[in-house]
Amino acid sequence: MKTIPMIADPDLTPWDRSIDWVKGQPSKTNPVAYANGAGSLTVDATFSSQSIPPESLVEVRFAALGFPGGVIESGWAGLAQTGVNTYSAVGVTALQTFLTNYCTLQPDFIEQMELEWEFRVNGGTEKAVDGVSLNPFYVTRTQPIGGPLYHTVVHTGCKAAKGQTTEDTVFDAIWGKFAGLNIDSVKMENGVVVDHAILTYYGKEPNDSSHNDPNSIESKKLYAELDTNGDFVFVQSVSRARECFVYEEPVVIKALLKSSDGTCDGWQQFMIAVLAVQGIASTPITITAHEFDNDANAFKINPNHKGQGNVNPKKFMFRQHMVVEYAGNIYDPSYGFE
Repeated sequence: MKTIPMIADPDLTPWDRSIDWVKGQPSKTNPVAYANGAGSLTVDATFSSQSIPPESLVEVRFAALGFPGGVIESGWAGLAQTGVNTYSAVGVTALQTFLTNYCTLQPDFIEQMELEWEFRVNGGTEKAVDGVSLNPFYVTRTQPIGGPLYHTVVHTGCKAAKGQTTEDTVFDAIWGKFAGLNIDSVKMENGVVVDHAILTYYGKEPNDSSHNDPNSIESKKLYAELDTNGDFVFVQSVSRARECFVYEEPVVIKALLKSSDGTCDGWQQFMIAVLAVQGIASTPITITAHEFDNDANAFKINPNHKGQGNVNPKKFMFRQHMVVEYAGNIYDPSYGFE
């Protein structure tokens, strides 16, 4: 399986990605993420020891505890002396393929994956357990088709869809999280994933600097008009855009995670990114008010509707509103509407 270069959210201290599995140092422990597939868990290892005689043959292996299908373990791999009392091995690989333990392409989140390390000297039968590494462990359904790979983006999808085995059930589980209007950003604290802040929709005043509009997002547009309840309805489809478009570094996702608050474009792109990390393509949609004599009229979303993390969004009159299309259905991540 392939390592996913997940990064800390934009408002947090960047992780040291030169070391992932660290023994006994929670403050330096990073979450790790892999894409599901037919490959095997492969890690590099560096050990320090003052008790190994010079010129010795030193070997290491690991056992990963916590996979749903049982223990994944490597064979013995030789360590090369790379410094004074320091030994390293590159590409220590599990004997089992990843699918041996999952059988199907399913997301997973394990709060603490335990890697137990053993080493031996000169092929001896005596083996020393050199401690364990404890890391939050993420598995995506398949190789991501978009990003960005912020911790909260990966965490939201993997945790919500944990154990789901088809694209449709993975989507339904992720959409259920958005429909619940209760999504937190996450951070690392002493080696453990903890909630950082509730993410809101228009929780701040619309003129707040965090709501500056980025460049327009190419998308399919739908005209919208009011129904008797004040909810918008979809009337006519016009100019269809590319099927899936996710910025390499979407400004609006960065703003949402950094300020813990965003507008409809941030929530639209956040949902698209969460799905894309699980290998699911979706389409950005822009709902536009009817135009008369080249003047764009506003439309109204019922002000009684709750938004993400916010029972009273501070804006409900729009000329445009941004949502997501998947499998022919329209989903509004800002309000949790389908």
